[in-house]
Amino acid sequence: VYSWVEIDPGFGGTGTQLALNDNAEDQDQSVNVHLPFTFRYYGQNTNQITVCTNGWLSMVANVSFTDFRNYPIVSPIGPFGMVAPFWDDLMTGSGHICYWNDSANHRFIVEWSRVRLAVHTELQVFEVVLYDPAFYPTPTGDGEIVFQYNTIADLGGSFQYYYDNPYSTVGIESPDQTDGI
Repeated sequence: VYSWVEIDPGFGGTGTQLALNDNAEDQDQSVNVHLPFTFRYYGQNTNQITVCTNGWLSMVANVSFTDFRNYPIVSPIGPFGMVAPFWDDLMTGSGHICYWNDSANHRFIVEWSRVRLAVHTELQVFEVVLYDPAFYPTPTGDGEIVFQYNTIADLGGSFQYYYDNPYSTVGIESPDQTDGI
């Protein structure tokens, strides 16, 4: 059931803004964030994720990866253990990327708030919700993941750059990059 959770403090939320700024071509950034619970993903436990300005997070923490160039899933290109609610060449501009530990509901939320595609001005607002597997058990033991979209304008690239893929990528991929949806 769609239930948007606004966490950006600039819009009434109680989240924490990440120190990520991507305001121009090739300024892509990632940061590691500790989870408040152990999250199981494709049978592997993690308590740290990487969040990137380009609309993805990784269940295998590694800030050296910031790729803006999105590919279809599955692909050996991209972060290991990728969770991609909207992988594309995004820029923060005046927007933010925030996180919030909703301890009352046993979930952790990452929101890309008012970011934009590199070559367009339309704002994108979307989030990933990770549910604590200890409180939301599944048959496999893996944690539940929900993608939510407040405002999305999936626009093709300008082809200003030869490497600009004219689409976004949405889905999840295993840490070994051999399985995904």
